[in-house]
Amino acid sequence: MVALQAGRIGELEALLGSRDVRIDALEAMVGRLAAENEELRRRAGSDSSNSSRPPSSDSPYGKPKPKPSGMRGTSGRKPGKQPGEPGRTRRQAGDPDEVITVEPGCCGGCGAGLSSAAVAGVQRRQVFECRPPPPPRVVEYRVVARRCAGCGKVSRGQAPAGVSAPVQWGPSVLARAVLLTLAHYLPYGRAALVLRQLARAGGLDRVPGGCPQAGRGSAGAAHGAGAAAAGRRWAAARR
Repeated sequence: MVALQAGRIGELEALLGSRDVRIDALEAMVGRLAAENEELRRRAGSDSSNSSRPPSSDSPYGKPKPKPSGMRGTSGRKPGKQPGEPGRTRRQAGDPDEVITVEPGCCGGCGAGLSSAAVAGVQRRQVFECRPPPPPRVVEYRVVARRCAGCGKVSRGQAPAGVSAPVQWGPSVLARAVLLTLAHYLPYGRAALVLRQLARAGGLDRVPGGCPQAGRGSAGAAHGAGAAAAGRRWAAARR
């Protein structure tokens, strides 16, 4: 009897051991499946706004949430003009530079001429346009040399500070170049193109070598060493 009970107990212990092994294997499988499920969920919820995926990989049926634009929170107001604020619009000029009168050709009803008909009303419509850029202002410094009648020594006049080359750009051109390259982050080539088109500073595709020196005069005093250095880099890049 005792031997039978001992054998039965051994069988039960072996059965429990095999079940423990199976339980451990099932738990490991559940862990792997949970990790795979989490990875699939992450991939399904990722788009170009929360991952490194390109926008072309986004689903056409779902619009990704926009990325936060900064640390500033939302004010709760709708964009645009707020209720109660006065409107703002461009006012017409009282003395336009040019007035063009647009007359009706003929009557829209019967086709009769209207050259001698009474004026029933006039609508004023103004178009604001940019003026053509003026030509560059060229200042020539003629440095005169004179020979002393007493000792024979030749003395020359002193040109303003920064004027040291036969042809060079002035401080205002350099200041505009610095504004375009440092404040508006334009490449040197595009900055030169803008100056050629808007300031009519022709020849900026090949800036004279003396151009950076102009920044050491009045431009240097106005814009500091940073502006002068940027002007030198700009001129060197455009040579």
